[in-house]
Amino acid sequence: MFPILKSLLSKGIVTENKSQKDESFLLDNFQNFIKINEKLCQTCLKPVCAEACPTGALQCGENKKIEASYLRCIECYNCSDKCPHKAISFAEYGAGSSVINMLQEKLETDIRKNFGGSFHIRQLDGGSCNGCDHEMVSACNPYFDISRFGIDFVASPRHADCLLITGPVTWNLKEAVLRTIEATPQPRVIAAMGVCAISGAPFSKNYSNFGGVDKVVPVDIYIPGCPPHPYALLSGLLNIMKKAAARK
Repeated sequence: MFPILKSLLSKGIVTENKSQKDESFLLDNFQNFIKINEKLCQTCLKPVCAEACPTGALQCGENKKIEASYLRCIECYNCSDKCPHKAISFAEYGAGSSVINMLQEKLETDIRKNFGGSFHIRQLDGGSCNGCDHEMVSACNPYFDISRFGIDFVASPRHADCLLITGPVTWNLKEAVLRTIEATPQPRVIAAMGVCAISGAPFSKNYSNFGGVDKVVPVDIYIPGCPPHPYALLSGLLNIMKKAAARK
């Protein structure tokens, strides 16, 4: 037992080793987690990565330049596996608890200024696989503990400041989504969590769904990922605070 405690004290939490000095890691990496080395990419004669992408997140643009859309990427890693020059990589998760501690004061200040000290979220499932929903649960566990920022999930949309929608909006749930939004008091924030809610990928628009939340209602904030990591959720909440401040 004592050797284990000694090791933990000396090495710290595993994710601490990847901690950054400021919150820019959260805001940058989760909006640009597909990294393309343009020099290596230019040596490739065929866009095998774009051909391997099941959602169209990679497109071959002008001059055969590969362009990436994080709003459609489901992180299947087909592109990086098929790329012969290893020109594609993904940003690593695990910003570390020290970053979250640094963000605590900022989030608490913004929530106090814009939402009277507390921020309430109503999760709304538009037809998801529940992967995003599990990450929401993880965001509430003792490690991430988003409730310490004054953020809580509520049961009724009438008590919510934000609707956090997961999954593509299915035909069967469209009416429920619209009624839930109508029941949420103004000013409200609509957030789409996960690429299904953002763009409908990999399903797109088909016989059973609309292909994305913004096809049904306007969206204020996009939180990419498949599913988004709890750190990505925190990054999205920071953007929500910025959006709320800009409205004033």
